[in-house]
Amino acid sequence: MISVYLLRQRIINFTLVGFLLATGLIMIGFSVYILISDANKELPVERFNALLTDECTNHFRDLGFTGARSISSRNEVHIFENTLDGGLYSLAKLSLGMRACEGFALKSFCAGESCSNNGVSMILERK
Repeated sequence: MISVYLLRQRIINFTLVGFLLATGLIMIGFSVYILISDANKELPVERFNALLTDECTNHFRDLGFTGARSISSRNEVHIFENTLDGGLYSLAKLSLGMRACEGFALKSFCAGESCSNNGVSMILERK
């Protein structure tokens, strides 16, 4: 005759084996789902470029350029300030902003009274 202790031990063992087996089957099911599904779906290029231009624009806004705006359709970032206050400090902030915007090239730059806005303007374009 089986003792009460052995009977309880068998119940615990069968319960544990059942739980581990069910967990293993669930994990195999998720693995198959991940392999079959299109998990490596890439972000559309237009949306990716729009995110990058918005991020670049936000870097310039964080640096204090209130006239920073992004034009997603052309993948450009326009930065402008109407004053020349700060001089070299403004140029240093512009170069810091360009450093934060990897993948962008300088399209145009103007500083001084001969510019259209009588200050500093710069256009960065996505490479």
